[in-house]
Amino acid sequence: MKRRPMLSVTLILLTLVFTACASPGSDEPAVPAAEEVVEVTSQPIDDEFLSVVLPIHQNLEDHLGDEVTIEGFVLYRDSYGENEFMVTRMLVECCFDDASPTGFVTHWDSDDLPEADEWVRATGIIGQREAVDSVTGMTFIQPFLIASHIESIEPYESEYVFIDAE
Repeated sequence: MKRRPMLSVTLILLTLVFTACASPGSDEPAVPAAEEVVEVTSQPIDDEFLSVVLPIHQNLEDHLGDEVTIEGFVLYRDSYGENEFMVTRMLVECCFDDASPTGFVTHWDSDDLPEADEWVRATGIIGQREAVDSVTGMTFIQPFLIASHIESIEPYESEYVFIDAE
């Protein structure tokens, strides 16, 4: 399959935006060392998680108000507001060293927030909001999941999702 340059550029930019160019020592999950990885099976781009997340990141205006459900682990950042966290998976486009969190910052209006690294199924409506990149200070529009239902799920065998780069 031919590599799609626009998709690659879009994913890289989105990853940088949503990770706020995280610095070492951030709350990002550790990426396993090469010797820890026994077997990697590439999944096609139509992976269920990516089939929801990518179209929304690529064309937010067409998806405002859509109800979606995604499953991933919970990531908290200091830059998120109260009752906010990211439902995320680790996106691998090239190699594990380049894996980065992708998903949606999620607002859950509840006192019963999930724990960091807990796996959840989040259902809600896609909105948008202005966000500020903590490194560059630039303002950008970001997709935002306004959750109506959050439930704990069993962790997946792997937190990684893959884009077949062949």
